[in-house]
Amino acid sequence: MDKNSTLRDRLRELGIKIVDLANMLDISRPTLYKHIESYETNALENLDSSYIALFNYITQNEFINAKNVFIYITQNILRLKERDFQGSMAMGRVAITGNAQKDAFITLLLESNRFDDLLGYFISCYELLEKDTLSDESRAFLQPLLKLYESLGLKL
Repeated sequence: MDKNSTLRDRLRELGIKIVDLANMLDISRPTLYKHIESYETNALENLDSSYIALFNYITQNEFINAKNVFIYITQNILRLKERDFQGSMAMGRVAITGNAQKDAFITLLLESNRFDDLLGYFISCYELLEKDTLSDESRAFLQPLLKLYESLGLKL
């Protein structure tokens, strides 16, 4: 690896196609070209630090190969994106239904297993409540839900 080689040269040397790298990063090719241009011209102020770190990893590590680069992306960039998405959900910034209380509960269900044991029961209750008539067994099955609603002053 020549010290004066560019990021594009290094990608070519590693056999990494721009289209594959863009797909792996979940960005468009034009966006990736813009990031590479920013990196190569040292215009880093508008470049995300995770891309700077990736590009440094690619250009400064002589003994890596394409597989190492894709592993780096998976372990560092994609995990950060996933964590950011989960964090944004936890902060209530992702509107799922438009109902803030419902969105908060859905987020809680996604991030926690605290209510997992109840989900099957609630699904069964929903299916029973959709029916026009209920058997005595179905009514008995619904009693805990009815008591919960009643204790909260709600009507089912």
